[in-house]
Amino acid sequence: MADRSFKINILVTILTFILLLAAGELFFRVFQPQIIGGYRPSSNDRLVYELIPGRYMREMGAYVSCQGLNDEVYGVEKPEGVCRIAIVGDSASFGWKVDRSRSFPSLLEALLEKSGRGLFEIINFSVPGYNTAQETELIRQTVLEAGADMVILVYSGNDIHLCNFIKSRSTPFNYFYNHSFFTRYILHKFDYLLYRLNFIKGLRYAWAGFKENILGVYYKDYFIYPYPGLEIVPLLARGHNPPLKRELVPEDYWYMLGHANYARHLKEIRSLLRERGAAFISSGHLNGAVLKGNREIGVRHIASFDEVLSHFPIETTCFSRAELHLNEEGHRIIAEYLYDYLEENFLKEGLLCSNP
Repeated sequence: MADRSFKINILVTILTFILLLAAGELFFRVFQPQIIGGYRPSSNDRLVYELIPGRYMREMGAYVSCQGLNDEVYGVEKPEGVCRIAIVGDSASFGWKVDRSRSFPSLLEALLEKSGRGLFEIINFSVPGYNTAQETELIRQTVLEAGADMVILVYSGNDIHLCNFIKSRSTPFNYFYNHSFFTRYILHKFDYLLYRLNFIKGLRYAWAGFKENILGVYYKDYFIYPYPGLEIVPLLARGHNPPLKRELVPEDYWYMLGHANYARHLKEIRSLLRERGAAFISSGHLNGAVLKGNREIGVRHIASFDEVLSHFPIETTCFSRAELHLNEEGHRIIAEYLYDYLEENFLKEGLLCSNP
């Protein structure tokens, strides 16, 4: 009798544990947009990741629309008589920690509407951490389908580096790691706890081995990302850009790296837009190597944002020397510069929605 009672207790304990796991998983699947970070794996491997639709990203004060953009919802069919301009880039054009209405895509749209030269609609397709390879795929998959008459590609210095996330690897042991929200969240919190207890060197070493060999984590010394299917990419020294060197990057992502691949992606974008009769402008924080490549390819480009902003103290245009993202004043300056460029090169001749 005692033996039977013991077996029943074991069975009840196991069933209770399973029910608790199921309840935890259900809770995290229902409420994950409020609990877990703002990025999820994309079904398109060339995009790698995307913004979670409907997510309020507290760390940057941005509300992501149901279409997965830091912008208003746009019509699938472009309204007749409207010139639609797509801004494609990363955090530089996303509006990092700046109210959407104060970001340069929104300010530029307001300036164009006031020009009296027609109806304009600017859609901000930018995603923090994207590089030129991802932006090329984004243009192919989404921007062209939106009927953009012009694409303004915004370059940042890390656009020839690995993007901010990679997709998690699959191993025979990590199914729940790759598919369970509850499991990921618990592992993420445990990872952070061990980081805070960094004096326990042996435990951290064993944990890093577990992450690499059992969970399949590529960057084992970096935090586990709480959303299943993604792995966060570490930053280089002083928190600047993700890895550029091939030996620091999984082979599947080598096509993203370096100026040669950047030039190849730029040519592809130009070809895609020419087929649709859409104008293409390369802009952003263009350095000497990128400007040289643009000239060799024959891509229309404007002066580097850095050159435009160099006439102002960095404390005026950016949050700080450590946080080089544009503040509201920086976004205002760039919006006015872009408008002046469009006015001089397109608006005067009525060419804004034509392929130059």
